[in-house]
Amino acid sequence: MIMNTPVPLPLLLTTNSLNLENQLYEIITESSKACAIFLRNSLRRATNATNFGWSYVENLERARTYEES
Repeated sequence: MIMNTPVPLPLLLTTNSLNLENQLYEIITESSKACAIFLRNSLRRATNATNFGWSYVENLERARTYEES
């Protein structure tokens, strides 16, 4: 085997190989959807935590301002 030599991929012409190709496509698609959902939910949680953190800090600052006046 020579390094950096492209390896030709077999043509997917048979019914079985087309079925496997479709199954692989479905697996990749579903995995991609699951990954996208996970990332979206993670971003929402991070955003909510950040917003909560800022609200907490703002409330502390308001309380300090109120105490000082």
